[in-house]
Amino acid sequence: MYACAALRQAISSAVPPDYPCTTHAPLQIYQRALDGRVQRRLDVCPSAHPSAGHYARHVAIEANHRRTGLKEASMMSQLMRPKIRTIDGLSIRYAESEPRDDNSFSLSTNLPNADAAPPMNLLGPELVRDLVSLIQKTEPDEAVKVLVFKSADPDYFIPHVDLARIKEYRQGAAKLTGEASLALLFRHLSTSRLITIAQIEGRVRAAGSEFVLACDMRFAALESAIFGQFEPAFGLLPGGGAAQHLTRLMGRGRALEVMLSAQDYSAELAERYGWINRALPAAVLGDFVRSLAHRIASFPTMGQAAVKERVNAIALAPAEDFRLDSDAFAEGVREPQAQDRIRTAMSRGFQTREAEMTPPRCWASWRVRPFGLTDNALGGSAPVPRFS
Repeated sequence: MYACAALRQAISSAVPPDYPCTTHAPLQIYQRALDGRVQRRLDVCPSAHPSAGHYARHVAIEANHRRTGLKEASMMSQLMRPKIRTIDGLSIRYAESEPRDDNSFSLSTNLPNADAAPPMNLLGPELVRDLVSLIQKTEPDEAVKVLVFKSADPDYFIPHVDLARIKEYRQGAAKLTGEASLALLFRHLSTSRLITIAQIEGRVRAAGSEFVLACDMRFAALESAIFGQFEPAFGLLPGGGAAQHLTRLMGRGRALEVMLSAQDYSAELAERYGWINRALPAAVLGDFVRSLAHRIASFPTMGQAAVKERVNAIALAPAEDFRLDSDAFAEGVREPQAQDRIRTAMSRGFQTREAEMTPPRCWASWRVRPFGLTDNALGGSAPVPRFS
């Protein structure tokens, strides 16, 4: 009851009356195809087999690249011979590209592997510490214009926070923002002069989803990316900004569906809902993101800052709204009901690599009836739980 009421309140305040929010992501159909003929086909046949649509879309993208004279992704890869190095022993590693003739410069960040954030990139004090350090090092460096975040773990981007170390990671966030709030740390990233892109493979749930929502753009692997916002299953309001971002991106109805269902969503459905910019085959995802990052980095910083400032003025919630959600999560997680559900989930394997490879249908203390049909509306692969 608490989580549902808090979600409704957060979503009601997330969209001002004059905000141009629709029930689907703006320009989503345009993003699905760059060739006019393919675009019309997708409009007429939205229920066509996903693989056929994605194949046609990528044929159209390649054709558009040839028409406009953009470099082939393979050529861009040859130009971009990155060298990997570690910043002062931080668990966040990045690939630093050589400046090119057009003075463009981007930086690709690998989220830590299991040794740095066991067992699968949990968002804990180590990852928060390294994210804060990365922001502090790159924001003053005018040579760095674009940050690309990706995970070194193919199965997990960021699954959620480490629920055993909430106080520690909140204190780490305060070293950048002055407040013990993950939501305000993420919002700082949204308002930074840096252009941030999330290249998503694997599971990205809860605070992991909120991290990528704080990035300026999100591109995901069709085959492996899985999205979820399961906090309400524990009786909690998402505390990192999900209600603020998802309501603006998806509309009220879909934001409520995503959060209240506490279910996994495929990359294909996440794209359709507006959760991400595009879902691309894993084979082309890296080259696409790399090419986009260097194209953006080749343009003047002044124009980028002006565009981002105006878009944020329209689409980014005020800091106070993020602060309210963060405080509600911190208070809610101490409630006996939430604590009981967390303990039950832990006993069933929550925060273990093997258990979280499955949908979040049995992490909390609900009883689940036998599974029946596969629900394509929830992503096409996850069975539908029957709650009693």
